[in-house]
Amino acid sequence: MRGKTIFKKIIFIIGIFNISLSQEQGAIHLAELMETKTADEIISELESDFSEFDIPLDITYDVSLYRIEYHTIDPHDVPTIASGVLAVPLTSQSNPRPLFSYQHGTVLKRNSVSSVNGFDVVSMWLGGRGFITAIPDFLGLGVSEMMHPYMVSISSATAVVDMIRAGMYLCDSIDVSVSDQLFLSGYSEGGYVTMAAHKYIKEELTEEFEVTASAPCAGPYDLSTVMFDLMMTPEPYGS
Repeated sequence: MRGKTIFKKIIFIIGIFNISLSQEQGAIHLAELMETKTADEIISELESDFSEFDIPLDITYDVSLYRIEYHTIDPHDVPTIASGVLAVPLTSQSNPRPLFSYQHGTVLKRNSVSSVNGFDVVSMWLGGRGFITAIPDFLGLGVSEMMHPYMVSISSATAVVDMIRAGMYLCDSIDVSVSDQLFLSGYSEGGYVTMAAHKYIKEELTEEFEVTASAPCAGPYDLSTVMFDLMMTPEPYGS
């Protein structure tokens, strides 16, 4: 059984290479199926996480999680490879699914990302509710070995946009229809990255993308005044 699973992954990766030999931004360098969870498995794992909140799970779909390496650019506009995951809800219906890009908060270790660790609360919950969910690792994390460009607007934005493109390419290759609804959200550093990506799309990519809604949460948006003053004060900072 294990041999058959490995063989299927190899065939899938070969298929991706065959459709995406380009090195243009967003083109897939490598993709592989990491894991599939049923709706019941997701509900079982999330019930304890959501027990203290008045938020319905509404999990309807089984979800497959794919690890993606994709082409993007570094802070100096030099081509490079970044990574992330795409959670794909499984349905027999042909209705196009909305795409949701979630940007994670600050992490200190290169491997503390979804492309290494697999499913998390966000990918299970959003995927199980029917959202094709992209979670980019960001530059300098995951497969990317450069210094992480922390709170750098354009580098943050291009990593997100190119992950969205790669996710769309992958969906096309596995016959999953993507609707024209695009949602962006993130928390802490991910809030900043979400706002940077939304700004970049609105200013540079209106012919390619239209953001349906975005929710940048708790980001340090004003680095030169508010955050600078906060970090330079002798008062202790809580987190």
